[in-house]
Amino acid sequence: MDRKVNYIKGKESWQEETHSLNIPIHRNAHGEDTADIEKLTDSIKYLASDLGEDQKIQNGSSLNIPHPSATAKQVSSPEARGSAKPASVPELKKPTAASNSFDIPKASRPKQAAPTVKTPAVPKETPAAAEPKTAASPSVPKQSSSFAIPHQNQKTAADKPAPAKQTATKEDSFTIPEAAKHIEPSAEPVPAEPVPLPKDSKPREEEKHSFNEELTQIFKRKPKETPKKPSYSERMAVGMKFYQHLLIVFLVTCMICGAGLGYLWFWLSRYESHSVNGAVRSYLKQITNGEWDAIYEEDCTYFIELNSKDKYISWLQQKYDALTISELTYSFTDADDLSQYYTLYDGSSNRIGTLELRKPDNKSSWVVRTLNTSLSYDFDVLDNTAFSINNVSIDSSYTNESDHVPYGFENLGLDDKLPTVTRYSIKNFVDDPDVTVDNSSANMAVRDWSANQYYIGPAATDDQYTEFAQEIQDTTTAYCEYISKDGTFTALNRHLYPNTDFYNNMIGFNNQYYSSHDTIEFQNTRIYDVMPLGDNAFIGSISFDYAVTASDVSRTTSSSYQLFFVKNSAGSWKLTNLIIISSDNGNEDTTAESATASPTAG
Repeated sequence: MDRKVNYIKGKESWQEETHSLNIPIHRNAHGEDTADIEKLTDSIKYLASDLGEDQKIQNGSSLNIPHPSATAKQVSSPEARGSAKPASVPELKKPTAASNSFDIPKASRPKQAAPTVKTPAVPKETPAAAEPKTAASPSVPKQSSSFAIPHQNQKTAADKPAPAKQTATKEDSFTIPEAAKHIEPSAEPVPAEPVPLPKDSKPREEEKHSFNEELTQIFKRKPKETPKKPSYSERMAVGMKFYQHLLIVFLVTCMICGAGLGYLWFWLSRYESHSVNGAVRSYLKQITNGEWDAIYEEDCTYFIELNSKDKYISWLQQKYDALTISELTYSFTDADDLSQYYTLYDGSSNRIGTLELRKPDNKSSWVVRTLNTSLSYDFDVLDNTAFSINNVSIDSSYTNESDHVPYGFENLGLDDKLPTVTRYSIKNFVDDPDVTVDNSSANMAVRDWSANQYYIGPAATDDQYTEFAQEIQDTTTAYCEYISKDGTFTALNRHLYPNTDFYNNMIGFNNQYYSSHDTIEFQNTRIYDVMPLGDNAFIGSISFDYAVTASDVSRTTSSSYQLFFVKNSAGSWKLTNLIIISSDNGNEDTTAESATASPTAG
């Protein structure tokens, strides 16, 4: 049986082959490309003549070439065009005498052959020895077992090294049809008219070149390798690495969150400590922990703390030991240019004291102390005399007011006769302050027992002391004799300044209750704290034992008075006030009080 070779290629490849054989291509009425059968026959003759004089076309051999119209239809289909694959053209061996077929090397076979029409198998025959090939030997493309006539611009098999000879099989051969056996090859092929290209198409050579390059790149691609499945240890290593990274991310996130929370806590704590509420809580915590030394040092640093350390700590302990600190509350009371004041209450809402809060310039938080408002003192200073309180020097930085008259002579209408003083008002004393003056030989400080008041200024000279002391003793004797009915008001009135509160009290004093006695006697008299207040006033104190005898019974009373004198228009010293500092009646001590009561009442 004759083996038929399917000569169907893609449209472009078929046109190239026909173009290389100068076979004119015509487009029929249906738009299909057809080749001139006569020209094709001449080309076959030319091919047969190149096979050699000793290779004759055997009877019964055939070359099945499809009808041009059928070929054109197949070429024009997209499937045919897409199935064409460029490949190098191997060298064809001349047909043997037995089979009259061309030998196609197996190495040149494509892995996937183009669709061909299979012929029945024929028994294998031993091919004759192949004659040396010429330059005109045809080449067979890789895609199929059909042969291809090279293009004029293509390299022929003669330009390439000859492959090893292989024995042709029945699948690798084709036969020449009977009609072509007796065709005499022409001397040279008749050139055919070139096929005109469409106006919008590229030149044939460029199309072939780009098409071949594209297919070459496709065949050069390596097939995708099936990924190797990782082993258990490899999967474990990858998993451990992943969890390590996850752990690092978690730890870093925790660190960032922790730093943010710490920063927020720091600022909230700082805000709390810098607020009024935080300052009060911190102060009460110090009291609870018994940090008395720290409290006193802070008071001395930021406040006018003029109490001695021992007296102040003792006073704080007595004040807070009986209280439950956690139950204490406070509320705003008042404020001035320097401080804010809060009233402190216990758990039963009873007022127990006052807190003073101040924010110093060199400190960002508030400082707190407990005030003792019942012991605030005023200090009237003459001639800018320097003084100290509990060894703390007092200067103009403390609250002060000028142009005052001494406190004991206010409201007498004698301002024109009295000197002006500078008054310092200092709070938070828990006990009587210890007042000292600079240059004590020339200056002095005297307590006014009628109020929490001190007078600070020059001391009395010797002459002044003698004069003032005598006036103090005479006035005290007249006062005591009037109280005990041993003297008259007329005798006392010679020592009084008229129209004062003390003068009015003495006029209305009833001395009828004093018991009758035989004699009176002044014993252990001492005159002290004598201080001039300018040229027209002075103060002084006297203490003595007043002994009263009735029959065989004697009774002694110790008394201390402070007296205030002013010079009248006649130049005489007159008493404006008398303050009882203490009175011992039956070993009972009394504090300073008004002089309306008898010092020797018995």
